[in-house]
Amino acid sequence: MSKKMRSKNKAVAIVIEGLRNGGSERVASILANSWASQGRPVDVITMSGVEDDFFQLDPAVQRNVIRGRKNAISFWQGLKINIHRIRSFRQALTRSQASTVISFNLVVNILVILAGTGLGRRIIISERTDPNRQDMGRVWALLRKLLYHRAHTVTANSRHAIQVMASYVPRHRLSLIPNPVKQQKNTVAMEDKEKSILMVGRMVPLKRQSLALEAFALSGDQKRDWKLVFVGDGPDRAGLEDTARKLDIANQVIFAGNVEDPGSYYKAASIFLLTSSHEGLSNALLEAMSWQIPSIVSDGLPGALEYVEEARTGLVFRAGDSTHLAQRLEQLMTNFDMRKQLGSAARQRIKELKIDRILALWERMIEGDQEERGPS
Repeated sequence: MSKKMRSKNKAVAIVIEGLRNGGSERVASILANSWASQGRPVDVITMSGVEDDFFQLDPAVQRNVIRGRKNAISFWQGLKINIHRIRSFRQALTRSQASTVISFNLVVNILVILAGTGLGRRIIISERTDPNRQDMGRVWALLRKLLYHRAHTVTANSRHAIQVMASYVPRHRLSLIPNPVKQQKNTVAMEDKEKSILMVGRMVPLKRQSLALEAFALSGDQKRDWKLVFVGDGPDRAGLEDTARKLDIANQVIFAGNVEDPGSYYKAASIFLLTSSHEGLSNALLEAMSWQIPSIVSDGLPGALEYVEEARTGLVFRAGDSTHLAQRLEQLMTNFDMRKQLGSAARQRIKELKIDRILALWERMIEGDQEERGPS
């Protein structure tokens, strides 16, 4: 049997908190569905049930829900809850036939490393944010530094995250695996796009969508024919809607909510904004680039800056500075040729992130063949 065939037969367990609408969840569902369609046995182990799912799994994927999403109100209650989670994960991994376990995000990564101790499974963990900026508390930050090196492989979707973790994880165990991006074939010419500025993502504090509202309000007469579109939902939505009213721009702001297929919004958009205070590598940004949309991103996002280069594949604004963001918006709103040029360059930049190529990198992880550098 060839090495390729042996790899296809290896069962894999994917562990993640749930399959709600988010970047990690998107990547986990792509992996699970792609492998299941190829005939690989795949288990997906989650703490939340199907009632909370946004992403759907192939019927061939085995789902195992351990029900461990209860929030703690004290340190000791949290300790008790997490001991229960570790036991539940260990039981799920013991029942699974998977020889390789892939987990996503800090808390689940820590729990899986502990749960998998002594089980003889190959543990691959995936860090999907900026380890320097993520604020999960001192205990989890300390556990990351103490335990990540125990995984067989630690993956991340940005070079910045790899560099940060190299201070506590041996370099040979670190591997860059960017987010996979569907290469859009039927993009819309800039001439045919609407004058819309798009933001896609959960409405939570770290996304800082209020900056977009403030900047749009500051952009003067240029904004008259434009609209600002938010795709996504979350606890900050009511506050953002209130801010739009207070800034007297509510009639030009659209809150679309969660959308199963946001393709029509990407097709229509002429500008994409990413204002987050921190994150790893935004799936929404990469999707926008694949749709040939020029982007404006914060200079506080090292992962995004690996793909958005000032005045070549997008524009960059000073993190947290709504006035500077307004200036960058005006620059694109008033310059059709710049929008067209940056959008075209952005599309070319992310061609290396084709789904098949990224899946091949994950295959190397399953085989134990490290690929530290990933795509160039």
